[in-house]
Amino acid sequence: KAGRPHLAKIVSLAASPVGKVRLGAVESLGGLFYAPPGTKPTCPAPVTTLLTRALQSDPDRGVKRAAAVAIGRTRVAPMETVLTLAAVAGSDDTPVALGALSAVQS
Repeated sequence: KAGRPHLAKIVSLAASPVGKVRLGAVESLGGLFYAPPGTKPTCPAPVTTLLTRALQSDPDRGVKRAAAVAIGRTRVAPMETVLTLAAVAGSDDTPVALGALSAVQS
């Protein structure tokens, strides 16, 4: 929880025009809100929404895959997110589909 005061900055970096910056932000969110099995998820709804949008529409496939993995790490998946993960898991983009499958498994 020590890193959460920087949440607003990390969220703003997720909208960067630079793919590597967005990637780092999405990966950071997955780490910041990681919920091990047996613990209660703590990821706020706006962060889940941000990750879902990145998974749906980021132009960088690395960011999409990282968003899927981050969703799995947070273990928070409202219905919109589950539907997005299912759609992506069936896509032809293998790395992104595998990230989505991993998230669904989590």
